[in-house]
Amino acid sequence: YCILVTMIICLLFFIRRKRSIRAKRRNEVSEMRELAYDMLATAEDSYAVLHLRDTITHQMFPTSLKDRQRASAEVWPKVVNEVKHDSRIRKIEKNVGGLRTLHWEWISVPAKKKRRSSIFSPLLRSPNPNKND
Repeated sequence: YCILVTMIICLLFFIRRKRSIRAKRRNEVSEMRELAYDMLATAEDSYAVLHLRDTITHQMFPTSLKDRQRASAEVWPKVVNEVKHDSRIRKIEKNVGGLRTLHWEWISVPAKKKRRSSIFSPLLRSPNPNKND
């Protein structure tokens, strides 16, 4: 009986942890996407996708290489997948230094200078988003 109860408790903790991790990933995807949109909307030209990824991961995790690498590997591909289907973003391949690189450009004119996500704009202003002022 004790073994069964212990197994059920462990299973419940496992399920709860998985759900928590999944919710955290969804939030990170949303945050990264909004930061990308904000940066693209205010940019004068297109952004190299990898440069955009690195800039955003440095803003989100300025002191943790491990978190930046995890975000680049696990979160960013989901952002890319969502942006692929967004008609407000032009996807362009450019030759840079002899290499073909993917660039994104915000083309939604009415929102071009106005787009600032109120939730994430402090991250754009502060070099350390975890610092409480």
